[in-house]
Amino acid sequence: MFKWGAKPKQGYHVVNIIDEIETKQKTKVKPLVLGVDQVQQLLDAAQSFSGGRYLPYYVLSLFCGIRRSELKRLDPDNIKEGHVYLSETKTDEDRYIYLIGESSQWIEICKDKPVNVPVFDQQRKLLKVAGITNWQRNIMRHTACSMHWAYHQDEGALTSWAGHSIEVNRKHYRHAVLKQDAIKFWSLNPQGETVELLRQVV
Repeated sequence: MFKWGAKPKQGYHVVNIIDEIETKQKTKVKPLVLGVDQVQQLLDAAQSFSGGRYLPYYVLSLFCGIRRSELKRLDPDNIKEGHVYLSETKTDEDRYIYLIGESSQWIEICKDKPVNVPVFDQQRKLLKVAGITNWQRNIMRHTACSMHWAYHQDEGALTSWAGHSIEVNRKHYRHAVLKQDAIKFWSLNPQGETVELLRQVV
């Protein structure tokens, strides 16, 4: 509108005043991932905080990489023993998320419970219980995708599992995670036991 008004034949003003406004430079922040110890702390906190009300949200975010917006629309009946089915997604393409390692045990605990997405204040309190201070938007999805990549080393499998393109994967999700840490991540279980996956590296 201001550009149109500055044209000579319009004569409303001499210059486009929007051009005079100094734009704020955006600082690019590198996406973070949670370490295995932090994941364990977060799961412990989610189990104890508010009677475990938000545990399904954190389990599905951490071990399935499901977006917050997708979790809000997730039908609990689509949480199965070996997979989670998403019928409503950000990309409008439904997908199956197959469970890896011990994540199936966490899903078993959560499959009959509603997926309650915590509001900001509740999440802040839960993170304080967990002792996590380096929280970042989408950090759980970044963690899930990075651990999937480090464990499988299969870009095609990851993009299908997570529901994003290869370009997005390379830009946001290919973090430097050791395969040893990925094995530990997928070996976490509710009982805190050492399982076959973890025995490969200890």
